Amino acid sequence: MLLLALPCSLVAQFILDATRLTTQMLGASRGISLYNNDLQDLLMLEGLVCWKCGARLDDLPQPLSRRAECPACRAELHVCRLCRHYDPGRARQCREPVAEAVKDKTRANFCDWFQPRPGAYAAPAQTTSARAELDALFGGDASAASEPDATRRALDDLFGGNKD
Repeated sequence: MLLLALPCSLVAQFILDATRLTTQMLGASRGISLYNNDLQDLLMLEGLVCWKCGARLDDLPQPLSRRAECPACRAELHVCRLCRHYDPGRARQCREPVAEAVKDKTRANFCDWFQPRPGAYAAPAQTTSARAELDALFGGDASAASEPDATRRALDDLFGGNKD
């Protein structure tokens, strides 16, 4: 209730100071100095993984160079998909408003705002199990529905079209 009576700028400054203090305490407990916003050291503690295959990238020198590649799948690593600013829900898929637009988010680029983020790997969706669950629920057959001729025959039977 006390915060409601204070001006908004003071509340914002209080929250900012509390966040900085928490970050500094977290870094101090791990032996890292965060006074200069040393994000690279904090990222190394979390463990960096390839955005494409999920392989660990602990052995690669930091910061990642523009030509860095994943040792497991040879995917380029200085890409938007591995950046902490990457957000598919935003315009241009980037949270950094002043960064230049990059068309291909999976190719190496020259973005100066690039900062690798741990946990960038997203496992591919299991569509076969989802399809099987839908077929069990609605009584369909995935193999028959995927054939164009079978679909056409089902439509013709339903609407009585193309009777020879």
